Amino acid sequence: MEQVPDQKPKSDLLEDEDIQNKAKCAVCRRPWTTYRGKFKCASPQGLCGVPVLVCDKDECKQSALQHPKQLVCELCIIGHKAPQLMPDLVGLKRKAEQTTTDDSSSKKLKQSDSTTDTKDNNLCKDRLFLRRLPLTATKTKLQELLGTVALVHWLADKNSGAFYGSCIVQLESEQDAKQAVKAAAGTSLTLEKKNIKVSYCRADFDTAWPPTNLQDKEYPPIGR
Repeated sequence: MEQVPDQKPKSDLLEDEDIQNKAKCAVCRRPWTTYRGKFKCASPQGLCGVPVLVCDKDECKQSALQHPKQLVCELCIIGHKAPQLMPDLVGLKRKAEQTTTDDSSSKKLKQSDSTTDTKDNNLCKDRLFLRRLPLTATKTKLQELLGTVALVHWLADKNSGAFYGSCIVQLESEQDAKQAVKAAAGTSLTLEKKNIKVSYCRADFDTAWPPTNLQDKEYPPIGR
């Protein structure tokens, strides 16, 4: 392999300024363009290791073989410093992903805090609106998940009368309701592998509570 400019006559190579200044034997320093012997830079930095040129003179080849640690490339001779460490691309990617996740979690917690602010007179402290429930949900399963359930109102489709995955739950403990809303904001509230959406009910959701069509049963309605 030769270190020469493309499309240039070989007769002009030894007269070329770039060749004379940069392509030199690492031992005798005469212009040379052919890599032989797989010699590498042994800069004191210990981080270079690029191939170096050693000419075909016997004394140069013997010196390179006997003293490989004395071979230094042209860049290191003029003071170029190789990077101290390779960048940890995997680590940087994980750090960026973690930062994004932390920011997202922080936003969710802030949203959760604003949602769980029961000082708002329009929010019920012990009544929750649940969405994305599995169709196999039961009152017992909700109680195991949320705490003591006083009432559950399964919401049904007006036309079919079938449960569609939403309900209103009244808990006996305001603390249980608060924990449920926070857990759902962090996507850690699941039922049968489904992440449940939970929010406080507004006091004006129904004109009266409990509603006249309350369905406080163990199982949600299956339809007419």
